[in-house]
Amino acid sequence: MKTRKLTLMVIVLITLLASNVWAEKYAVLITGDYAAEGIKSEEMWNAGEGKDPEYGFDEFWNDTYLMWEMLREKGYSDENIFVLFAGGQDFQPLWMNDRYLVPENLAPMTDYAADLASVNNVLDGLGTGSGGFPQLQGDDFLFVWTFDHGGGGQDAYLCLMYGEHIWDYEFAALTDQINCQKKVFWMQQFIQLILILFS
Repeated sequence: MKTRKLTLMVIVLITLLASNVWAEKYAVLITGDYAAEGIKSEEMWNAGEGKDPEYGFDEFWNDTYLMWEMLREKGYSDENIFVLFAGGQDFQPLWMNDRYLVPENLAPMTDYAADLASVNNVLDGLGTGSGGFPQLQGDDFLFVWTFDHGGGGQDAYLCLMYGEHIWDYEFAALTDQINCQKKVFWMQQFIQLILILFS
């Protein structure tokens, strides 16, 4: 009797370990605004809100970089982190200290522009395996983080580059098709979300 219990426990343990070994962790980071220096204020969100165009909205880059760095430290492989940032280039101004500079061996950090076509391609690719993206499996884990402005009322939207946006129901349709064990969403549109919640 004890041998059967022990055998059963070993089988269960091996099954659990095997499921964790084969599971992959993926992340999609979407930051749909410029942080670049030298961008004309009229091309920045809200005309730059009086910010010096030399510095731009560096918080967009800083937060994206810190999220990417944290995910790598938590065991995400770089090829499983898809970064959609501004116009598709890393932000590395000359005045910035090394804290937010992508190491040369990992540069560029940014994979795609944060525009509507790229959001559709990445999320659709993870759901269907199209466009050279891995198709997520039932034991995989997906983390999606967005950082930009948004708006709306009963229906909300996320602002993207070039004056584009994606509605909540469009975003949901893209992520619903992705088959994985768990999906975690962190949407950092704080001011706009408060306005939506209380409208």
